[in-house]
Amino acid sequence: MEQTHISYSADAFQPFHSPAVRDVPPDFSAESKVLEFLSLFISPDIWIRMTEMRNLRAAQTRHSKPKDYYASQWTDLRVDELKAFLGVRLSMEYGVIKRRLELYFGQKSGFLFDTPGYRHVFTQDRFMAIWKFLLFVYEEDKGIDTSDKLYKVRPLIDSVVPKFRVHYIPTQDVI
Repeated sequence: MEQTHISYSADAFQPFHSPAVRDVPPDFSAESKVLEFLSLFISPDIWIRMTEMRNLRAAQTRHSKPKDYYASQWTDLRVDELKAFLGVRLSMEYGVIKRRLELYFGQKSGFLFDTPGYRHVFTQDRFMAIWKFLLFVYEEDKGIDTSDKLYKVRPLIDSVVPKFRVHYIPTQDVI
């Protein structure tokens, strides 16, 4: 079987300040941190809202289901912890892929498959609790249009889409 070698030209990887990215603060560079770049799209008020919604959901669950394992142990989420959660979750999708979330935190994977970095950021229980209480809207709000199929994430979409229109214009096919 013939192996195919894929090579990329130098211009296949666009520099940070490219026609696709615009209105970037002048102090941004290729060395800027991911969170700095992400701040162009997710504003502090959205981070706060996402944090408050998770805390609210955990409190509601603790009240309605006092024996819920994750709700009974819940401590209020902070914005920096939510940012870490997003980073860990993205890593799980694009960096280290395992069949189940629990496998990222276990030590029984064997030397070659162990992923101790995840355990240094979160305990498995804390990670699973944050994941469980994922919420962007207060669902008991009578003003929510539940006929909108995206109503559960609508506040996030409504905040992020205009920022993408300002800061990012794809210059090639996006897969």
